[in-house]
Amino acid sequence: MADTQVAALSNTQIQALSTTQLKGLSVTDIDELSATQIGSLSAAQIGALASTQVQELSTTQIGGLTATQIGAIAATNVSLLNATQVSALSTTQIKGLNSSQLAGLSTTNIGDLADTQVGALTSTQLGALTATGFSNLNATQVAVLSETQVKGLTATQLKGLTTTDIGELATTQLSALSAGQIGALTATNVSALNATQTAALTTTQIKGLTVDQLKGLNTTDIGELAGTQIQALATSQLAALSTTNLSAFDATQMTALSATQVKGLTVDQVKGLTTTDIGELADTQVAALTNAQIGALATTQAQQLSTTQIGALNGSQLGALTATAFSTLDSTQVGALTSTQVKGLAATQLSSLTTTDIGQFADTQIAALSILQLAALSATNVSALDSTQTAALSTTQIKGLTGTQLKGLSATDVGDLADTQLASLTSTQLGALSTTVIDTLNTTQMGQLQATQLSGLTSTQLDYLSTTNISAMSSTQANALTATQVQSLNDSQIAAYLNVS
Repeated sequence: MADTQVAALSNTQIQALSTTQLKGLSVTDIDELSATQIGSLSAAQIGALASTQVQELSTTQIGGLTATQIGAIAATNVSLLNATQVSALSTTQIKGLNSSQLAGLSTTNIGDLADTQVGALTSTQLGALTATGFSNLNATQVAVLSETQVKGLTATQLKGLTTTDIGELATTQLSALSAGQIGALTATNVSALNATQTAALTTTQIKGLTVDQLKGLNTTDIGELAGTQIQALATSQLAALSTTNLSAFDATQMTALSATQVKGLTVDQVKGLTTTDIGELADTQVAALTNAQIGALATTQAQQLSTTQIGALNGSQLGALTATAFSTLDSTQVGALTSTQVKGLAATQLSSLTTTDIGQFADTQIAALSILQLAALSATNVSALDSTQTAALSTTQIKGLTGTQLKGLSATDVGDLADTQLASLTSTQLGALSTTVIDTLNTTQMGQLQATQLSGLTSTQLDYLSTTNISAMSSTQANALTATQVQSLNDSQIAAYLNVS
């Protein structure tokens, strides 16, 4: 068939051509067909065109095709269209491209698309592009994508983005992504978000960040997060941050953490907090710390706690501080402890105190110690209690003093004891006092001792009992001495004893 004959065919005749006959047309024959004739071809005929025939189509002929006809072109043939042919496609025709055609587009095809053509793609069509194809969109093409189109991006496409691609996304486009889409980005790409992009992330998107993405953040990334974004992090997400990144929180970010989030911090994260970080914690946040977290505080961290922060801790929390950390608290910090808090101190904490530490305790704090806590103090520390502190001890506490603690008391210490305190000692406790103390008892103190107490004096202690004190005994006290005790008295003591017995 001559070219002129082909050009003379009516639309009806064109439509009557079989796919075999159509394929038999030369490229010259194709050239002779008008846009109207090409436009009359059925979808099946369009799909049967050979690649050489499709490549021969002029922009005018392509312009005569409907969106449906465009969608009928074989995917391999669509990928063979040149830049001129691609540019001839109207936005309506672009909407006719099917998923297979779009998935088959080459890097060159992608680059040939005008911004208006890219903007005409539906979210479904955009989602049909391969990860490589989508990544090949240039900055201008990416800029025209609507929020609706962006919402259609697949996880595979998002994973395939480069850091350059990420930088091309506008904040409106980024904020249009779902939490699931955000979670599909690589950790490298999340870290590549600039400050403006990071600020555009919604709290819902923040909640979509994966553990790996959070682990990939650097201190600069952390600094870009707003307080509301920090508050949106789940405890599992917060726990994924490195100690360095958590420590990079500024004061605003640190105070944004809720009590629940604070409780969720790992022990290593707490250990990694600087003294500045500790100082930034609100009292309510300190109060939210678990015993395990408090037990992880280093001495330098404990020393940074303000009196109000210490005041926010309960007795159990305070008792969780290591003995070393507790012993480094200064007088102001110790002075801030309430009686209730003091009751929560552990025996190991109390046993680690120095005489200087003991001197920092107020009378009310000493009076709050239980018998077990008081028993944890070293003999040196009990002896270091000043007269006011000693006077604060109840008779119940006095009865709880151990033999070792009593042996360590000096004559001055015993002299600080009130008559009622001295009278509360058991016979065993009295027997634990040193001979030096016995030697310095005055007649008033001697007069306060009960008959049952005197039976606890050892023969060695009796050797140091002055004749003055024996003479000051009442007949009841004298008669309370056992035969063994009387036999141990020397001649001078016996003479004094006989005068009162």
